[in-house]
Amino acid sequence: DGPGAGVQRMEDTGNSIFTQLLQRSFFKENNEAPGTYIIPEPFDELAEFLSSGEYFRIKKRSEFDDGPINIPERARHVYLDINDLARASGRLSRITNLRSLVVVGQISSGSQKSDLIQTLKELLIGMKCLRVLMVSEPLLADLPKLKHLRYLEIHVEENYGNASLPESICKLYQLQTLIRRFCGNKLSMPKNFKQLISLQFLETEPEAVCTIADIGKLTSLQEINTFEVGDNDNFGISQLENMNQVRGSLCIKGLEMVEGKDEALKAKLGKKEYIETLDLRWKLVSKERTESMMTAPHEVLEGLQPHCNLSKLIINGYTGMEPPNWLKGAPAQELNLKCIELSNCSGWKDLPPFGILPYLKVLHLRQMRSLRRIGEEIYGQDIPSGFPQLHELLFEGLRNLEEWFLPNRDIQLLPKLRSLSITNCGKLKGPQALPYLLENLPSVFIKNCPNIGKDYIRPSMTIGKPILKKDVECIRTSPVYCQKPASLKRKFADRSW
Repeated sequence: DGPGAGVQRMEDTGNSIFTQLLQRSFFKENNEAPGTYIIPEPFDELAEFLSSGEYFRIKKRSEFDDGPINIPERARHVYLDINDLARASGRLSRITNLRSLVVVGQISSGSQKSDLIQTLKELLIGMKCLRVLMVSEPLLADLPKLKHLRYLEIHVEENYGNASLPESICKLYQLQTLIRRFCGNKLSMPKNFKQLISLQFLETEPEAVCTIADIGKLTSLQEINTFEVGDNDNFGISQLENMNQVRGSLCIKGLEMVEGKDEALKAKLGKKEYIETLDLRWKLVSKERTESMMTAPHEVLEGLQPHCNLSKLIINGYTGMEPPNWLKGAPAQELNLKCIELSNCSGWKDLPPFGILPYLKVLHLRQMRSLRRIGEEIYGQDIPSGFPQLHELLFEGLRNLEEWFLPNRDIQLLPKLRSLSITNCGKLKGPQALPYLLENLPSVFIKNCPNIGKDYIRPSMTIGKPILKKDVECIRTSPVYCQKPASLKRKFADRSW
């Protein structure tokens, strides 16, 4: 059964059990392969003993002669080298209840690829109960109909070249997990891949995923990572309409292909409650085309309102002149956003009241060429309570930004701020209240901002820590009295004083 709302997924239960076993040292991290784990030898031997012949593994080829490999009749899970497949085939063909078959390694120069392909095909025809198959890609020229197969993992040999999955893979209607370990090889997806309606996990090249026509039929899919809008209905944004089990990160590219709000609404992002990170991207286009598209991007972004559970929002290449309404007022206060990153939003002149977002911890603004002023509106109507949780603030490449409004020193501004970075903001002048904001920050980095500092550094100023770095020339001659030694870590730009 597919995962449902309010019901714990099998994967979540398994992850909880694995975490408990890891804490009890049944597993340990593999330092040679980050992200993987190994079983300590005592537990490995215990597991092998308790399996009582149900699990069969060839550890070293030298343990066997050139004769046939004797696999126990009770074996349900078999692990062997690809070059031992032919010698094990006789015994494997008589095990009709096999559940897992793992074939590892690369075909040696002395082995006949065509013979191995045929051997595997004949074996799989008889494995009616197989649930798990892990095999090297060269052996997958064709697959029989394995109606119970749930997990298929394909390893690609280096220098194998471009490849395509066999069309027969589309008949594995119960398949839930498909992993194709890749190493730079381009992959073509089968024409009828949309028939894998039970598929929940797909791990392969993002470029390959973007070539799946009618991917919206895979309504059980939980991970998609990247979706690129195409120029016809088979690749339109409406394909996302019923994919409500998608979770984790979702990057939607090619939003310049979406014509308006009505089309964007077909994605129904507001129903996708499991998405934690949403990355919305428009491609950079010519100036002439940008002017002709000024209305459409705003309408499109308006129609892409996410579910309130969203934790991180990234917007890149947006050419509209204003933010969407769902980032303003009451709709914004319902969002659980903790991080917002805006990049190359070339038409955005005013910022929404990000300060009213109750959980926002990170705000990054990059390459926003129309932004000339960050005014009091960014804090919301009640300025003292704006940005109650903000930890990290970054301005980068805001070349036309001239003014940044900060309330006076009597207001406790940005109480949780710990990191401030301002780089390549050549026109920005330092607000009068900036020194008081910087006074208690553990991390400050200011670079290529020649106007910051000249308007507020005073000989009589008393502060608790050194505050500014590169390109604040007046710091060199202004006497600054430090009440106590600075013990907090700071980043200093590398410049000779």
